[in-house]
Amino acid sequence: MMKITPPSPAFLSANWQNILILSWPVDAGLLLPYLPPGLDIDRFDGTAYISAVGLTVANSRVAGIRAGPRRYPQVNCRFYVRRALPAGGHRPGVVFIRQLVPHRTIALTARLIYREPFQYAPISDDGDGQRRIAYGWRINGQTAGFGAEIPPTPAQYAAPGSLAEFLTARYWGYNGASDGRLREYRVRREPWPLQTAAICGFEGDANMLSDSGSIAAAITNPPASALIAAGGPTQIGWPHRCA
Repeated sequence: MMKITPPSPAFLSANWQNILILSWPVDAGLLLPYLPPGLDIDRFDGTAYISAVGLTVANSRVAGIRAGPRRYPQVNCRFYVRRALPAGGHRPGVVFIRQLVPHRTIALTARLIYREPFQYAPISDDGDGQRRIAYGWRINGQTAGFGAEIPPTPAQYAAPGSLAEFLTARYWGYNGASDGRLREYRVRREPWPLQTAAICGFEGDANMLSDSGSIAAAITNPPASALIAAGGPTQIGWPHRCA
């Protein structure tokens, strides 16, 4: 497995832990309102996917300096895109529909610097990291959450060309700038060994992860993929406008 050695310091760095990725196939047309200019919706075997992702952020630093809070859960809803490069080929990445964090300052800072759709919401990490991973949150008095049982099988790297690789080998984030130009930032980390959860699910109002009722309806179905990763050190670069 090729090692990825990130430069230092990145703008943001942290240890991502207890990662749970539940994914569903969706009609690609539902994603078009969220698609920034200059990107194409990425598909696996002709099908577009959307994911709900929960993780715990620990030991966070900004420009190499310790930044608080030191540990907190985070939940996001994302889909998969690719960007055609001027020199040829494509760069796979993700676009976020919504990102939830339990601290108002983090949500505001991320919106200002990264222009990402961060929102404050109380979030609980209800798993023990050994037998179960689970994340729950509350918005306007309504609650929702998702979780999975951790299987006893050992974690393995995703097979090349598999759905698991498609969903996790993503090292670029994208969004649209206010002037209509595409913005990107790099996510540097090692590839994750993965486990597949057989027992998993989403409960509550999925509209809290998307303004689209059709996307929310897809999330309430049994997921096509449920991946668990222990995680590891992660560095996120400064956002910049694409040429």
